Amino acid sequence: MRYRIAMFAAAVMSVVVLSVPAGAGPTYAVSRFGPVPSPGHPFGVLPTKSGVYVMTSDGQPFRQSSGTESIFRYALSGGAPIGVTRVAVMSKTMGLFDAAEDSSGRIYVVDMNGRILRYTPTAHGLTHQEVYASIPEPYMTIGWQSSMWMCLTFDEKGNLFVTDQSQGAIWKIPPNREPAVWFRSPELLSIPMGALNGLAIGPGHKLYLAQVTRADNGFASEILRLPLTEASPAPTDLEVFHTYAFEPQGHPTPIPGPTDLAFGRSGNLYVTLGSADQLSVLDPAGREIKRISDDAFAMPLGVRFLGNSLLLANSNDIPPYEPATSEMILKVDVGEPGLALPQPVLP
Repeated sequence: MRYRIAMFAAAVMSVVVLSVPAGAGPTYAVSRFGPVPSPGHPFGVLPTKSGVYVMTSDGQPFRQSSGTESIFRYALSGGAPIGVTRVAVMSKTMGLFDAAEDSSGRIYVVDMNGRILRYTPTAHGLTHQEVYASIPEPYMTIGWQSSMWMCLTFDEKGNLFVTDQSQGAIWKIPPNREPAVWFRSPELLSIPMGALNGLAIGPGHKLYLAQVTRADNGFASEILRLPLTEASPAPTDLEVFHTYAFEPQGHPTPIPGPTDLAFGRSGNLYVTLGSADQLSVLDPAGREIKRISDDAFAMPLGVRFLGNSLLLANSNDIPPYEPATSEMILKVDVGEPGLALPQPVLP
């Protein structure tokens, strides 16, 4: 059983949230950051000092790829990609998604076919590809249908947490690179048109999760959270932070479909609602304070901060597809920088 968040918890959280300098405030204006060339269908986005990296997933169960996906690199100012790394994936029906960075600037990329790939950025692009970690047997043999890594985040100790959509689980990969299931719940299990997706570490040392799950009306779109403890949390530690209503009118689907998460320095949580073509803003107490829509949105998935703006990966991933020109990275002015992501020291 999950427990609704008590009001005093929101008050405690507000104490630890960093303040944001006064400014002009957000405009929520949406602009074009850069196009995503073939194979298109960008899923993840990661701004770093060496540039902005964008991961593609052209392969889907209903759309086979060539077996090669791409990691595009952009200048921090945007525009067309200035470099590309081709990645041979293990299945033509699943590609790349999220990415993270360590203190040395190395990039960790999720191959949803059961691997975390690590790269070293140089002036000439990403080099030294290695498999940092992979899903252990028997799941690797069966493939993504039994265990599919999706989104990831580091903690300060160098542990890498990864959501598993197929198992309804969160894996923990310590610096020794030996993955183990950290948390699993039937309430996180994959269902048609939804499952466990993004995660982020927020104020109060909590791990926040985005998912679509079962409900009385068929589906529920939720943001959940867990205490970020060394040992596995108990099932009763799983809390509902926010529930998005089932919306039969006005969107591409009636399911908002929260996908990826990014915390602002204010403690506000920014959530891509991929299947609704929207971006949601939640305050530190879990109340929705803004819902952003734009004609340019075409199933935005990955979201990360760049300065006082958010970058969104416009995936165009659900048929019937928009024109390929909609597959781009968008920029949304939110008037604040992001909460710093952990970048641990690793061997």
